[in-house]
Order: sequence, then C-alpha cells, then structure tokens
Amino acid sequence: MTEEEKLKWIQDTIWDAVDGMFKGNADESELYATCAVMLQTAIELYSVALDDDMIKRVLDETRNKIPDLRIRMEKRLSNRILH
Repeated sequence: MTEEEKLKWIQDTIWDAVDGMFKGNADESELYATCAVMLQTAIELYSVALDDDMIKRVLDETRNKIPDLRIRMEKRLSNRILH
C-alpha cells in the first residue's frame, strides 16, 4: 500500500465512523462538537510528534487550503441535510 493509499484509507475510516454517527442527518451543534473533538485530537497527536513551530506551520498551511477543502466537503455532503 502506498503512502497516499494509506492516507486515503485512514480518511475513509474516520469518515465512515463520523458518517455512522449522523446516519445521514446532522444537527448543527453535534457537527460542531464532532469537529471540535476531531481538531483537538489531531492537535494532540501532532503535539507528541512535532514542536510548536511545526504545529503552527501545519495549521497555517491548512488554513490556506480551506476554500479547496470546503469544495471537497460540499461535494461529499451534497446529499446531506444540516438541521
């Protein structure tokens, strides 16, 4: 399995877990809570492998990709309803 395939598998596995929690519909507050927990977990994982400057650089790079990430998620969620 290539590195790209591993990353895709990890993302799909996480997505399946989150998708299963919402069963096709998500209350906005539940979505926010899930996002907050996932972001916190990601930063916690980074904190054991990276120094603070590297974590800030990762977050800055991610911030620059928000428009592209939004488009990708809108496509993925096109059949979902947020309440």
